[in-house]
Amino acid sequence: MQQLTKLVVLPLLIGLMFTACGDKDEEEVSASVHSKVMFMKYKTGASASMVMAYLWEGKDWNTAKSGKTVASGMFSVSTSDTINTTAEVEFKTLPAGTYYLGVFETSKMAYDGSDAALKVVGYYNTSESDYNHMMMPTGIEVSESKDYDLQTMMAMMMNM
Repeated sequence: MQQLTKLVVLPLLIGLMFTACGDKDEEEVSASVHSKVMFMKYKTGASASMVMAYLWEGKDWNTAKSGKTVASGMFSVSTSDTINTTAEVEFKTLPAGTYYLGVFETSKMAYDGSDAALKVVGYYNTSESDYNHMMMPTGIEVSESKDYDLQTMMAMMMNM
């Protein structure tokens, strides 16, 4: 009888162990993206009251920009003076996906294309030596739960 109990209980316990452990591939992704911008002699427009970073999500940039932003963060910089510092924004608890990052001068917390103060500082682009492109971001692939530390974007005033 004891042998029979062992033969029945042991496979049952092993089955429960595998069921309880689950498959790691089924875990939900919850990632953080760290974005840094080095502002060098950067002066915002007169109507800007903040510098914000926005994230869009989509399979490509055209798809992403046609939707709403999925996250935003404000850089701790003063828009009343020339900015000469490196500032960081962190986006937390992002699910798996392809994200696109844009940095803007603005007067509103939420992205608003009709904001008169809205002016692009740049889009995160790994094809550029300064990781900054004025019109086209490259995708940030988030596929696992971890911290994604982006390269530092450079933002400087252009002499016009």
